[in-house]
Amino acid sequence: MTKPKTAKTADTDGPQTTLTAEGQRLVVLRELVSGSTRSEAAEAARISERTLDRWTADASFRDELRSERRRLYSEAMDALQSATMDAVNTLRKLLNSRSEPVRGRAAVALLSFSAKAFEAHDLDDRITELERIADLTRSRTGQRPF
Repeated sequence: MTKPKTAKTADTDGPQTTLTAEGQRLVVLRELVSGSTRSEAAEAARISERTLDRWTADASFRDELRSERRRLYSEAMDALQSATMDAVNTLRKLLNSRSEPVRGRAAVALLSFSAKAFEAHDLDDRITELERIADLTRSRTGQRPF
């Protein structure tokens, strides 16, 4: 059995730690999805930029990167959704402000967000209907409708 390749990494808050190749990949993925440059990601994982170039040329690595970006984006969306009601409640309270400009801006914001939410909901309904029709057509004809 072969021993996994490892690399020493300098932890700024403590002693050096050793990373396996898989650990290095995870460091690179984390760095890239968090906005680091390729050079910074390679340095953080203690790999050469050439190695990073080879990794990013690999379809499975790109799939992992896309998946990690989606996961991070999903977490961000969850956080935004959980704060939405607080934001709406804040805007609703501002509708009762003593300041007319504040009341006006709160009203405009609520109406704008409401219209965008309606449009998004309407588009979702329309897409769902188109997908239903496509599935029905495919099941009847065995062919893609589009």
